[in-house]
Amino acid sequence: MKRILFGTDGSASALAAARHLSHLAHDRQVHVHIVTVLAVHTPENVAETLLNQAREALGNFPGHITSAMSRAESTGEIVDILIATAQYADVDLIAVGACGRSALDRFFIGSVAEGMARHADRPVLIARDSVISPLVIAGIDGSTASHEAARFVAGNLPKERSLHLVHVIAPPSGAVLAVDPVIAGVYYQAADQQITSEQEQLSADLGALRDELAIEGRQVTTQITIGNASAELIRVAEAQHAGLVVVGARGLTGIDRFLLGSVSERVVRHAPCSVLVYRSRQTAASSARP
Repeated sequence: MKRILFGTDGSASALAAARHLSHLAHDRQVHVHIVTVLAVHTPENVAETLLNQAREALGNFPGHITSAMSRAESTGEIVDILIATAQYADVDLIAVGACGRSALDRFFIGSVAEGMARHADRPVLIARDSVISPLVIAGIDGSTASHEAARFVAGNLPKERSLHLVHVIAPPSGAVLAVDPVIAGVYYQAADQQITSEQEQLSADLGALRDELAIEGRQVTTQITIGNASAELIRVAEAQHAGLVVVGARGLTGIDRFLLGSVSERVVRHAPCSVLVYRSRQTAASSARP
């Protein structure tokens, strides 16, 4: 990862995004471009103050840092500006805060942060102002996107940060509860056998991915759980005090669109820590907003 776009409004979570960037496994060749998008009538000195705060939050960043300021009249326009900048600069990652500080240019769930996660055609880090724990939770659902997401984060974080791969199996449907108890018993026995078989296969698949990612001493663990995918990822993140949850988004068009209510979006909204939404630039069909 060589190019990063960091959007900031000076809020605590935006500065938390800078701290996440300072923890990446980067080198002197990495370029971070800081952009602040302000309301039309915001004084110039405010923008300069916010950019200086962002630079300070990056700490002893070894790479190259540039900065710019733009103005917008709506949160939708902010999203458009940041996405266009990311495309023009051909960045590998976009970083924004989850919660903002002002009426227009706040980066809060439901506007800019959510808009970036939903419409950007590349990985987006949505940072919360919380302790950056060394544990990273990666949601694995068997899709190419989820495996690529785990590889992306493993390749861009220091080996000191451990990675926990979590696959959530959907529970059997309760639709037969009103049927004859004998039929229901047969159904659930078959469902249990199917889950057991699925767990065995998943255990092997997760083990292979774990071995692939456990390089240079990185600790990689696996877990298979049953339940609602987003709720389980959030529960595991809370129980293990994770610093980051990584989820894959499958595309920008058709039935795989990053829609309201998807696993990725629910995790973005409700996770107790920062979230990285991974979308492959090779498989994203379009970055245009509807």
